[in-house]
Amino acid sequence: LKKVLRGVPRVVIMNLRYPGESWIDDTNEQLERLVADWPQATIADWRSASDNPDLLWDGTHPNEKGDDVYAATVAEALSK
Repeated sequence: LKKVLRGVPRVVIMNLRYPGESWIDDTNEQLERLVADWPQATIADWRSASDNPDLLWDGTHPNEKGDDVYAATVAEALSK
């Protein structure tokens, strides 16, 4: 990923929410490690931002209410 995105000045990596899946925590930890030594990259914390089930149509993806929260999560990551 770093190789493909070399030269891109700002990279936002969205972490994941997928209730009940054992691999999610490991994947989110891998994403954190990925950006730890990549100055152009930051995590957009969808997992934390989306813990209100009223924002999700399937427990993972944003519904109309969640769209604004999703966009705000990306905007917050870009402001770091």
